[in-house]
Amino acid sequence: MVRADEREAQGLDESVLERGPSLLAVAKGDANLFLWAGGRLEMPVTGDKVVDTTGGGDAFTAALTAALLRKLPYEQAAHLATAAAAATVTQAGGRPDLS
Repeated sequence: MVRADEREAQGLDESVLERGPSLLAVAKGDANLFLWAGGRLEMPVTGDKVVDTTGGGDAFTAALTAALLRKLPYEQAAHLATAAAAATVTQAGGRPDLS
């Protein structure tokens, strides 16, 4: 996942996919931006109060990877990855139950 500021993220379009990736996931402030050929989805980072950010990015990456390996649609993968990260940061130590 790439971290970008608001200005950088707003300028992203499908042309970045011409460099090779089929999906781009960008953390931008209070939302995650997902971009793929023919699709763009901005997922607000929601959930309970953030307690500890430890493991949030790892949970995001693991959930996104698992979803893509299962060949789930990009939109569904985005939802799962964002939810996994949100669940992780609401508990101390970065080890929530992600089932």
